[in-house]
Amino acid sequence: MIQAQLFAMPTPNPTAQRSTRLVTKMDTFIDGRIDRRFLDELTKDLVGNWNTTYSKNLFPPAKSFDGERVNHDKNRHIPSDKYHQVPKLENLVRMFEQKFNHLCIDSVWVLQKETCEDGFQGWHRDFALGTKITTTIVINVGSYTAQG
Repeated sequence: MIQAQLFAMPTPNPTAQRSTRLVTKMDTFIDGRIDRRFLDELTKDLVGNWNTTYSKNLFPPAKSFDGERVNHDKNRHIPSDKYHQVPKLENLVRMFEQKFNHLCIDSVWVLQKETCEDGFQGWHRDFALGTKITTTIVINVGSYTAQG
């Protein structure tokens, strides 16, 4: 399975509706769906280009996070200034920025999950990322069967 975690902060746009940690319930979950065809295209792009377009050399995750080692073969970290290099992922970011116009997606963490040990790591928390990240949006992009 491929999962994308969008780390967001308040937008610098002064006309956007504001939401802050002080007025937003901490355990707020919003369920929703994205057009499956869009996600299928993104899944194919991520899986087919994991070691090229989305390579760990281009988008390396941290060596460790909150004291835990990060598996570089299964994790990618794409900062906002590099979205243009991955247009299909950038489209996902822009979709969420339009839906939640008070947020700006600062970076995207992409996880490739093949075993239960590759699950939603406890260290993927907004608050461990400092004070600028206020929201994490988690998208289960798609599933695939490894060929080989």
